[in-house]
Amino acid sequence: MTESVANSAPLFSVVIPSLNQGQFIEQSILSVVGQGVDSVELIIIDGGSSDETLDVIRRNEHHIAYWSSEPDHGQAHAINKGFRRARGRILAWLNSDDFYLPGTLSRVARKLGWSAEPALVYGASLQFDELGTVAWGVRPAPFDPERLRQLDYIVQPSTFWTRSLWTQVGELDEGLHYAFDWDWSIRASQRCVFTPLNDYLSCYRIHEGHKTRTGGSARFMEVVQVVERHAAPEWVAAYRDVLYRVDRVAKQVRHLRSLRLYRLRSLFFPLLHLRHGSSRMDTVFAML
Repeated sequence: MTESVANSAPLFSVVIPSLNQGQFIEQSILSVVGQGVDSVELIIIDGGSSDETLDVIRRNEHHIAYWSSEPDHGQAHAINKGFRRARGRILAWLNSDDFYLPGTLSRVARKLGWSAEPALVYGASLQFDELGTVAWGVRPAPFDPERLRQLDYIVQPSTFWTRSLWTQVGELDEGLHYAFDWDWSIRASQRCVFTPLNDYLSCYRIHEGHKTRTGGSARFMEVVQVVERHAAPEWVAAYRDVLYRVDRVAKQVRHLRSLRLYRLRSLFFPLLHLRHGSSRMDTVFAML
């Protein structure tokens, strides 16, 4: 991106919600401020961390438009608090254990520009598992609002949208703790056509304390809740069927949260395959 384009870019507001991610958050902060775009408003909403997070924030305070550290009601609440202070025309949130790749904001600015209309772009993401020291790329699927009600195929840290879309859709559901981004994306898909970008925009880190990894059956219960809100009855039945069997196994297997639930597929896939069809079951198990 040339200097003239960078200086004329619309204001980005990036909210970083954080809680005890001191070993990662500096990389997230620097990935935002190192984009080479002057018009970036960085907002950090910390939930009252007791690790080194506040030291990292204070060390980088000159890059931050606003930050606070106090107990909150969960990640969705923290993100909503951040966006209530945001002034930007293009909005995004970045979890404190993820980070942007170089040139991300310039690519997004070329697509969204100064548009006052509801719009959203979502790109590719590099995902890596620190425990297994493996990495893989996730390309954006074609936009299909009906498919989005069945499967969350949008990688959150590679997603950006206009202020007008946020205003029309409303805030994240603070009653959700795992699937609030998917719920919001489904609601947003009713307001505009999303634009997939083939560019890699973010790195999505999976680690021992990763929220999705440790959510277990509680996370999948929220997934089912979102399906019940938005999807067709046959999809609700399929998700409920899997949830019922996961819950039964959870009562029999100690420390189920330490298991990767998709590995349990072999225990009850044959019956579910016959009842719901293999294509639908592949989708449901992908959400585990």
